[in-house]
Amino acid sequence: MVVRCEDLHVWTLLRDKGHVLSRSGSSAMIYLPRHLLGLEAPISLLDVVINGQTSGGGHATTPRFDLTARATQHMKAGQHLEMRGHHRHIEGLRPELHPAAALAPEAKVPFYLLPGAQVIRDIAPISPLP
Repeated sequence: MVVRCEDLHVWTLLRDKGHVLSRSGSSAMIYLPRHLLGLEAPISLLDVVINGQTSGGGHATTPRFDLTARATQHMKAGQHLEMRGHHRHIEGLRPELHPAAALAPEAKVPFYLLPGAQVIRDIAPISPLP
């Protein structure tokens, strides 16, 4: 689908999502329309109603993996963790997948619970976040 847009914020969002923008800046090609914000739910509903395809409701919901983090640089106690950008980046951390584990004091912290947290002790580079 080819679109025109006059809103700079939306244009930036399309570019950051990886859609192809024209050199003139007057149009863009959206080849994965499901990725348009606000369309995921209606398209999922149409898949169920028209095609009989679910987007996860009929599958096992037992967690198989946990998304955690590993330090890529030295992190000092007291440092605040902030998630930034479209790709949900936290400076100094690299997300990792691990087999799912029950929540426990010794378990790794889930990645999406880290934004806004404060590091409570120094963490060496390449160390998993406890």
